[in-house]
Amino acid sequence: MQIDYYLPEYDFREHHQININASPERVYQIIKRLDIRRVFLIKLLFRLRDFYARKVYGRKLELTLQDLMQESGFILLDEITNQEVVIGLTGRFWRPDGGGIVVPANRFKDFDQRGFAKVAWNFFIQGGAKGDTILSTETRIKTYGTKARVSFGMYWLVIGPFSGLIRTLILKEIDRQAGLEMAADSRTKER
Repeated sequence: MQIDYYLPEYDFREHHQININASPERVYQIIKRLDIRRVFLIKLLFRLRDFYARKVYGRKLELTLQDLMQESGFILLDEITNQEVVIGLTGRFWRPDGGGIVVPANRFKDFDQRGFAKVAWNFFIQGGAKGDTILSTETRIKTYGTKARVSFGMYWLVIGPFSGLIRTLILKEIDRQAGLEMAADSRTKER
C-alpha cells in the first residue's frame, strides 16, 4: 500500500473494511466522484463543522473527496488507478483554526516539524475471489513532540469516534452506490 510509503510510522490509527459486490474499477470510480452529502448523519456532522468553519474560517466546507483536497487543506499524495488513493494533511488539528500548513506532496513524507502532526488517509481497493471488491480505508496520524502528542491525544478522544463513524458510513455509502449502479446495469441489460 502506498500509505506505507508516506506514513510508515504513526501514533494513532484507525482502519475500516467492507466487501462490495462490484468490480474494483466500479468501486474506484465511485470513490472518485463520491458525494457523502447523501448520508444524513455525515451531512449533519459536517453541517456542524461547516457552521464552525464559517465562523472561524469564513468559508463553507463541501463533502466530496475533491472538495476536501481543495477546501480543507488535504493534498493528493498518491493515486493508483483502481487500487489506491492516498491524501494527506499537516497541521495542529487540535487548535480551533486547525493550525494547517501547506506541505507539498513531494515533501510530506519527510515533514517532521515539532509541535505539528500529519495525517495520511487512504482508500485501498483489492479484487476479491468472486469478482467482488474488498475496500478498506485507513487513517494514520503522526505527531511530533510530546506537546503535540498530548494535545492531539486529547483532541482524538473527542473527535476519534466521529472520525471512525464517518469512515464507516463512507464505506457503506460506496457499497450502496455500487449496488444501485449494478441494479441499474441489470435493468438496462434486460431491455
